[in-house]
Amino acid sequence: AADLAALERERERLHCDTAIYVGDDETDEDVFALDQPGRLLTIRVGSKRTSAATYYIPNQRAIDDLLRALLDLRRDSEQRRQVVR
Repeated sequence: AADLAALERERERLHCDTAIYVGDDETDEDVFALDQPGRLLTIRVGSKRTSAATYYIPNQRAIDDLLRALLDLRRDSEQRRQVVR
């Protein structure tokens, strides 16, 4: 429940509708169980057959790679917008 409250607090503070939530244990399952397609992407680190997470990723290194790829996409998108202006 604390994870869920923290997620909602940060969404409000940052004025964002969509979030990526990554977790690796039972305390994250409350957030994984939320049914918010298009608003919340849930990722479980390590596999667990009973997790409610939408996606699984094998380890912390894979999360680091995912975050780097997302940052690269954002940077590329910002550069394209600047060229169009």
